[in-house]
Amino acid sequence: MLQAHLLRVEFKYDLESKDSQVAVGTIIKNVRRPAKAAMHCKRSIALVITTAESSTELLTRLRPVLEQLGAVDNYWCHLAPPAVVARHGGLDPLVSRVKEAWEEIRKGRKSYNVR
Repeated sequence: MLQAHLLRVEFKYDLESKDSQVAVGTIIKNVRRPAKAAMHCKRSIALVITTAESSTELLTRLRPVLEQLGAVDNYWCHLAPPAVVARHGGLDPLVSRVKEAWEEIRKGRKSYNVR
């Protein structure tokens, strides 16, 4: 069953640094599932990933990649809540990406999409 996960990665350096940019590209390449950037700060990013894996399975698969990247300080993966509320409402990228992911998953669960 498809689920939306939120992968948050903290970096040792600013996202503008070459090491962090290489790390972000490597992470996105190795996710190998539909993923969209949902938010970023000075030293962190969050990706909304749609997959049939559990959070534990997804992180187990990504852990070797995340551990080898020297720019990564810490990371977390959990189910994205079906509803996210932000200060600026629907204009927030995290709110939009999580909503889009869950709508896409619900669309696939309609009876005409099931054998």
